[in-house]
Amino acid sequence: MFFLFFLARLGTSQNVLLDNPSFEDRPGPNRAPQGWYDCSYQFPGETPSDVQPGSWEVYKHSNDGDTYVGLVVRDNDTWEAISQKLKGVLLKDISYEFQIMICTSEHYRSPSRKSAAYGQKFNFTTPSKLVIWGGDKLCERREILAESGVIKSNSWEKHSFIIKPVKDVTCITLEAYYINDEIEPYNGNILIDNASAFVPLKKSEATKNSVKGK
Repeated sequence: MFFLFFLARLGTSQNVLLDNPSFEDRPGPNRAPQGWYDCSYQFPGETPSDVQPGSWEVYKHSNDGDTYVGLVVRDNDTWEAISQKLKGVLLKDISYEFQIMICTSEHYRSPSRKSAAYGQKFNFTTPSKLVIWGGDKLCERREILAESGVIKSNSWEKHSFIIKPVKDVTCITLEAYYINDEIEPYNGNILIDNASAFVPLKKSEATKNSVKGK
């Protein structure tokens, strides 16, 4: 019986797809693109992510399609994230490769609730990183699946991650976050575009290290 269960589980190990992986939608501030759920409810009074380009002086061309997502971290210890339910399940103890294009914008001018009077804008450009969370609910920060290095490049770069969930994952969250928890919160941004499916790897392939900027 156990052997049959194992074979059935192994048979379900296939590409796990995202809805709208290129973050396509009508450009505009303070909302998640179609197919994605905004996680700003975690911080009452703060705004959602942005469908770029065109908001907050961000005009960079997309890497794929017409639009992409801008996520910020703030100096009042709040940050932005988007989430969605996967079209499949990331299985416990199975290794997957995931790729996404990331960069940072030279300009991301927005008010800061902490640092200035209302209406004054600051440039949110201190380097930040992408954290990828897995869970069973939208926006759940149950398990860190992967995180990028510090994003400093103003040009799109492909970041590849090998992830291996500790528990089955049905929801994914893409989050901008500070370099680490030991420093004072600051204002920064990352841009994300052109995400891949989660592709299961053979055991020999899963031993590779994550490769960024390729």
